Amino acid sequence: MGIDFYTSPASAPGRMNLLLAKHLDVTMDVKHVDLMKQEQMKPEFIADPQKRALVDMRLLFDISTLYPKFGEYVYPTMFQKAPLDPEKLKKVEEVFGYVELFLKDGFIAGSNLTIADFSMASILSTIEATGILDFSKFGKIAEYLEKCRGLMKGWDELNQAGADVFGQWYKAALADLKS
Repeated sequence: MGIDFYTSPASAPGRMNLLLAKHLDVTMDVKHVDLMKQEQMKPEFIADPQKRALVDMRLLFDISTLYPKFGEYVYPTMFQKAPLDPEKLKKVEEVFGYVELFLKDGFIAGSNLTIADFSMASILSTIEATGILDFSKFGKIAEYLEKCRGLMKGWDELNQAGADVFGQWYKAALADLKS
């Protein structure tokens, strides 16, 4: 028995996931959904559409706002030896203000751990490892990362180790820039 996976043979994203699962030897219990009969709109597929929409919004925020603003600040220094731009750091701080608001119920998309937390915690831990911001100024984010460290299995080896490597790269590039 594998992961229940609802899809249609006509769905390109569904086929992509099936290909990937097969390639990685992940067992999937495929449940066929007839899109032309709109079976995907049945209540059993949309248990809580508002919750799903919130998770989707947070994932989109992560990939379209948080990560790009962070990258716009650190990547020019890391890859082009460009001087730091304080205005771009202000943008990262502004984005952190939104993340603080998202955490009002304890997690990124409410009061429970969701896929949005795995995404957001990975980038937040990377930002923390660079040292570009004082996380004590962002109490909810600091508390949230501590919570994630305790809840997410494999945090140290699957996430923190890579975040620390990234942080070292950034700090080395910054040191090269100053010398």
